Amino acid sequence: METQNSYQSISGRGAGMIFIALFFVLVFLSGKVFSQETDTLSQSVSADSVQYSKRFTVQTGTTPLSSGLACSVMIQKSKSSLILDLNKSMGQLVWLYTPAKNISVGLSGGFFNQVLWFGPLVSINLFNGHFSTLHWVGWSMGDTEEGITGLEVPFCFSYQQIALNWAGFEASYVLFHYQKEAPENIFNLKKTFNVDDNLCIFGSGGYMFKKDKIIFAIGMNYSL
Repeated sequence: METQNSYQSISGRGAGMIFIALFFVLVFLSGKVFSQETDTLSQSVSADSVQYSKRFTVQTGTTPLSSGLACSVMIQKSKSSLILDLNKSMGQLVWLYTPAKNISVGLSGGFFNQVLWFGPLVSINLFNGHFSTLHWVGWSMGDTEEGITGLEVPFCFSYQQIALNWAGFEASYVLFHYQKEAPENIFNLKKTFNVDDNLCIFGSGGYMFKKDKIIFAIGMNYSL
């Protein structure tokens, strides 16, 4: 047991080191893209007019993507976004790039139960954002259920979402696969209320069909 605990501790530290390395790699790539975009934009606008936008999110409850108390920070500049999400069992970093008006592509990575995972994602927005889809898959460096890091890279998850958005309402359907478990079908409704130009609050509720479970969450966004 002591040997196993020692191995898990070492594996956890190893996963953490890999995650930190991945963080800096993504930041570097993001910085390169930001730099290229700034160079391009500087030909037509002054440098002072190109600014970062920032958004901070805090929520609690259960959504198709998280459970419990969670926080998120997003930094966006021109066509690139960097998003950091944290909750009690998972941390993830997502880098998104929008090469065209209606599509974003990105890379993601993080840890779940001290095991590193990674994967690509694609988001599509149509009809001025009234219809959107998200396609996201990931693999892990070991067994996320046991919390043990290994050399194998098994399938971890697949997250496929379609959503309708109108006047602050969002209705979404999610097909979620996790490891070898049967797929979960999730229906969710979300309403966002604008308090002022910077602050908004939101509430959501939904249903997980396989688990026969009602889910709900509340939270707030603050933008700078």
